Amino acid sequence: MHVTYLFNVGSCLGLFLGATAARADDVKLDFSDPRGSPMCRGLPEPEKKDFHVEGLELSSFQAKRLISADSEGVVFETTEGQREVRWDELSRIVFSWWERPPAGPMTFALHPQGRIFGEIVDSFEEGVIVYSLFAERSVLPFAQLAGICFTDIKGFAKSNELFRKALEERLVGKDVLITRSTTDVRTMRGRLDSLSVYEGVFSLGDKARSFDVDKAYGIVFASGLENASKHRLICRLNDGSFFQATPVRANGDSVTLSTSLGSEFTLPVSTIAVLDIISARVKYLGDLKPIAESTEGILQTPWSACFGCNVAGEPIRMLQKEYARGIGVHSRSELTFEVDGGYESFAATIGIDDSVRPRGNVVFRIVGQRAVSKTSNPRKSGAGSVTEEVGNRLPALFPEEKEEGKPSVESPELDAPKVLFDSGAVTGLDSPRDISVPVVGVVRLTLVVDYGDELDWSDRANWANARLLRPASTVTRP
Repeated sequence: MHVTYLFNVGSCLGLFLGATAARADDVKLDFSDPRGSPMCRGLPEPEKKDFHVEGLELSSFQAKRLISADSEGVVFETTEGQREVRWDELSRIVFSWWERPPAGPMTFALHPQGRIFGEIVDSFEEGVIVYSLFAERSVLPFAQLAGICFTDIKGFAKSNELFRKALEERLVGKDVLITRSTTDVRTMRGRLDSLSVYEGVFSLGDKARSFDVDKAYGIVFASGLENASKHRLICRLNDGSFFQATPVRANGDSVTLSTSLGSEFTLPVSTIAVLDIISARVKYLGDLKPIAESTEGILQTPWSACFGCNVAGEPIRMLQKEYARGIGVHSRSELTFEVDGGYESFAATIGIDDSVRPRGNVVFRIVGQRAVSKTSNPRKSGAGSVTEEVGNRLPALFPEEKEEGKPSVESPELDAPKVLFDSGAVTGLDSPRDISVPVVGVVRLTLVVDYGDELDWSDRANWANARLLRPASTVTRP
């Protein structure tokens, strides 16, 4: 299970609508635009702008409007006319909308992935009714929740630490209740019997005890069966909420999604920040652990690589565009990854980070090694060019259960390292460059950023959206 936990929730006054229990099938969901809700009244209308569509490989473009969508693909309006794209050809859609405050002080961690900001307004036997950005009354069954944080983390650092630890190590058959305190924090293992707006009942052994919600920090639910996601994307709202979903339809101003909560929701496009597409074809290098890292410096102290940020720990930005994924480095840097040999290409956007532009002068290189075939040793047979060798695809060499990015116990014999890509000089005056490099059969991949003509002065370089791609024909969705 992978759940992202960020509990720095802005404190907001909420609207409690009562604690009367209700049955789930009696609850009427209101999908009206949340701008009419108390949390959004008085906020200015967002200015509609073009949004950015990123392809899984190299193609990316600006779109003016989302015309239609279903579970297979989406149609955009662009300056050149309509453009139809399959979901499995996309990486993400970034909407240029405003940021909203969280819809409430509570954080609902979803199973298997996601979170929703809001507050409990009602309850029923199997779950709670929540006021959130995408619906004024959302049904959240306990079975779809990993945990609930009842309050802002400010002033409750110890409670938050224990809550996050319990989420990461959910117990089988036992819920965990964490108290709200600045000093004496307690955790209790048992079973949640009921939960309403103001209070809950928690069983410790054979004794049921009531507790006040405003005195509890959070509850983490017992772990259940882990099912592989069958959803197409992760929908990120502009109040920080996110959840797994599959598109059902779209009409330009709204999108209807089938969600991991087991329900369909119709959202105004203005509430969506990003749609991250889930693809079995792609593996981001930022999610792997390198088996080796080497850094050097001439005029400056060596900098360690930063995953998901530039080398200074800030967001990756190049020509004012921000990249959520990538690896930030400083010359000279080498990062080596061990992969399974079944990838077709490596793709990334390379360039100098905005934090040092127009300074910076580096060279990007990609070095690959393939396993030596027992029937043909390239060192002895005088194998030809890199292009020729790429065509000699080798099967995956490591068992599926081996975690990529970690060295294998018995590494195969490898051929000599070969430069698969050399960028030439890249400076802070250059635009970011999209690259795609064939890596068929490569089992060891090294990303190199070397000194340019100005030694290592202001050489903050980025491998933005660095990713490996499998052939489309070898991947099937569950």
